[in-house]
Amino acid sequence: SITLQQVVSDAWEQEENNTQQTANTIKLDKKYTGVILNSDDIDWYQFKLSKDSTVKIDFGRGDNLTIEQVEGIRSGWDMYIYRASDSKEVAAVKHITEKADNFTVNLKKGTYYVKVWPNASYWCVMPDVPYNFKFTAAPTPAKTKIQKATGKKKAVTITWKKVAGADGYYVYRSTSKNGTYKKIATVKGASKTSYTNNKLKSKKTYYYKVAAYNKTNGVTAIANQSVVKSAKTK
Repeated sequence: SITLQQVVSDAWEQEENNTQQTANTIKLDKKYTGVILNSDDIDWYQFKLSKDSTVKIDFGRGDNLTIEQVEGIRSGWDMYIYRASDSKEVAAVKHITEKADNFTVNLKKGTYYVKVWPNASYWCVMPDVPYNFKFTAAPTPAKTKIQKATGKKKAVTITWKKVAGADGYYVYRSTSKNGTYKKIATVKGASKTSYTNNKLKSKKTYYYKVAAYNKTNGVTAIANQSVVKSAKTK
């Protein structure tokens, strides 16, 4: 005799999910496994961001694959991300074949659709080879403002406005207002809102920008850089 027990699981995508209208809803920071059933199969998913965020997408072939399955990956999978409000493509990665590929994309608050399908070529991934993916998001902090830049003897001290939800701040410097800004310091801690740049040349003007950053589950989201502020050393 055979006893069959059915267990509810969201580890695999639920067919039919071949259209946006039938897309599977997925949660952030959770690993999912999907499978392409045939060369015409398309898997659709959807997720929602409650805030503007930097999103890291981990995508790779399934776990514990046989040699035949690994060989059957061929040209791999393609993943596309679309904004639900206007169906505009906002990110894409192609030829995913390895066990752990990842990429990041900055997305606005809202709902997004994800399309996964075999790379469109004769050597597309064969049916029934599973793939894994996980979306992890870090909310993007607000833009800060440099309140003051003070020139000192071969040094400049800058202070900026505190940003809620920030884990720290990146400080950028240039020798001209419209020049290239290089990150010169990482100030850790949301409550720390000042930095002194030492060992500078005397009687020279330096230009600064600051950007708040937030780290969540290994993902770093960086805010837009502040308006530039300058100071001349003594």
